[in-house]
Amino acid sequence: MRTQQAHHPADVGLMLNQNTPKAAARRTALSLIATFWLGQLSHASANETNAGASPTGNPDPDQIWCQKQKDENALLQKFGGAMFANPSEISSRDGVLRYHLIVDYSNNIVDGCQATLRSYNYQLVGQTLRAKPGDTLKIKLINNLPISASEKHPQQPPPNQHSGQFSFNVTNLHTHGLHVSPRNKGDNVFIEIPPQDEEDYEIKIPENHVAGTFWYHAHLHGATAIQVSSGMAGALIISSDQGLDAVPEIRAAKDQVLMVQQFVVDKHGRLEDFDKSFPSGDLNPSQTLHETINGQLFPTIKMRPGEIQRWRLVHAGIQENIVLALDGHVLHEIAADGIPLGRLVQWTADQPLLLAPGYRSDVLVKAAPLPNGETHHEYFLRDLRAAPQFSLQAESKARALATSLGLSRSDPVFNRKLSESVELTEFLAKPPQIIARVVVEGDPVDMKLPADLSSVAPSGDLRDIKDDELKGEVQKISFQRDQRVCYPSGECDNQTCQVGTPQCSSHYMIDGKIFVPSPKRFLEVGKASKWILTKDGLEPHIFHIHTNPFQVKRREPDGQDHTVWKDTILVNNSQLVELRSRYPDFWGNIVLHCHILGHEDVGMMQSVELKRE
Repeated sequence: MRTQQAHHPADVGLMLNQNTPKAAARRTALSLIATFWLGQLSHASANETNAGASPTGNPDPDQIWCQKQKDENALLQKFGGAMFANPSEISSRDGVLRYHLIVDYSNNIVDGCQATLRSYNYQLVGQTLRAKPGDTLKIKLINNLPISASEKHPQQPPPNQHSGQFSFNVTNLHTHGLHVSPRNKGDNVFIEIPPQDEEDYEIKIPENHVAGTFWYHAHLHGATAIQVSSGMAGALIISSDQGLDAVPEIRAAKDQVLMVQQFVVDKHGRLEDFDKSFPSGDLNPSQTLHETINGQLFPTIKMRPGEIQRWRLVHAGIQENIVLALDGHVLHEIAADGIPLGRLVQWTADQPLLLAPGYRSDVLVKAAPLPNGETHHEYFLRDLRAAPQFSLQAESKARALATSLGLSRSDPVFNRKLSESVELTEFLAKPPQIIARVVVEGDPVDMKLPADLSSVAPSGDLRDIKDDELKGEVQKISFQRDQRVCYPSGECDNQTCQVGTPQCSSHYMIDGKIFVPSPKRFLEVGKASKWILTKDGLEPHIFHIHTNPFQVKRREPDGQDHTVWKDTILVNNSQLVELRSRYPDFWGNIVLHCHILGHEDVGMMQSVELKRE
């Protein structure tokens, strides 16, 4: 993964070493590179370049809802820079968190443009819910969305229960990462709440639940991508007087919630047509906006020299990885997916922190001292460029380019040119963004980082899973994308079908099947098992399972593989991923799926039963 050097300009207009007008023009030209080596024009790229333009070159108001800024400098200068604000917060009292969660359309400004999107409580980001181990979440979800006509389900053929009726205005609730019961009115994603209806959730948090950063979001199969990329998500924090929260240096740090969102809108500032916004489960890049934090474009975070802040990072987007680095600073990670690491892991611009959709990371940031003679210094929080193998969109870009040229994605000449062309590699890479500004000023303070976190390493049900505990059957997962004939039962033909064959279409599958609610996998409560994750083809996927986290090895800045607890993990390239998970208590039906939510909505999800003896 290539990274950028840190820069510290005072003027926002000068801050992007990769995003100057000249560089932007070069990236636009890359989309036409097929002209040079195939002698053909990429129709799709040309359309994207000229989107919203009339024959005279002026914006056509009938074609665009807001003139999207291609120049990031101009966008951030005009609409960004406001003071950072945490989402408003609701805390539990006397062991209960009572909350009315209203789902409705709201009119908000995103990246300086008017948007009408489904929302939680009429905001761009959900309120932060803060509870303690042993508390009960009593959430009344009130669906005020309008009753609409039946719409086409993104999964074709749809699951049996949706064969006659489906709407993007039906919703439900998932508490992502919480170890709680999936039954009844708990973390049950099989609940469906129609428009103009409501549901009373009652989610009991175990007394021994780990304190950490989690989140909640909509999870109605078929509507998840549209609702989450509209902003229907919020942070869910479990606080405690033990664990990380009890470490003096962490307790003294200012607690900041950073919900990073990736909004998707059409030319009218709305999100209603799945097939146009997420064609075949992939993202339409022309409908994406600049990343925001808590609904804010490029907010300004103030710190004093030597001050330490705790940043609770939540990747609440659905479309692309975030490769995070803060100019001139180290991100000291203390927890991943809400679970303590038991140590500090130091991520820098040379070894940036990768956040895939669904990931959370708690980091400590210690502000640098002011340079001699300065009273004010600015740094930038960057989502860095990433090579194609670390981009969730590279493969769909390559497919679209091949299709626009009338070629197969597997065409050997096309693939040889992809591998040889520096320009096309850049075209497929994830471009950089700047997502926040950190201003260091004021009187210095001498705050300390914790020297040793081994005393708060995971324990109890989160202790290491040893070989002799792996008594459950090995669980094998295969993510697949292929041309198949599939059926409402979820079954698909084993062989690739020819395009044009009746009922033959592209499908995202798990183990060669598309989603149905009836369980396809069974896990025994009280046991632990090994998991092996694989995938076909070049496209990455993101594995997420509800209720129980897992242990997995990840490569860290020291060059070594370390075992961490997570609930969401990127399955990249052709690598095989091995996990270990235990199922200590809760039983009932849950799901596992790809957390690229467009993939989930078109079928890349599987129902799992946690079975008691």
